[in-house]
Amino acid sequence: MKDLEPGHTQMVQYMYSVLNAVGMKWGLCHSEVKIDKKGPVLIEVNARPVGLAMTAAYLDECLGYHLTDMAVDVYLDP
Repeated sequence: MKDLEPGHTQMVQYMYSVLNAVGMKWGLCHSEVKIDKKGPVLIEVNARPVGLAMTAAYLDECLGYHLTDMAVDVYLDP
């Protein structure tokens, strides 16, 4: 997380606490969070990949790896 902006670091730390609270230890997760004046606000969290609005090619370009490949790796070696 050293390369993240301060607001992004806060959001990532918040999501770790949310995922721990719901018992999610590994696997895919789709979450939506906004940050208001008081800090992060959870919109939703689901144990699923991102929706259809995010194409595989877009994610590949942004992440540098294919989401399906990452998911298989996580499920085979959590």
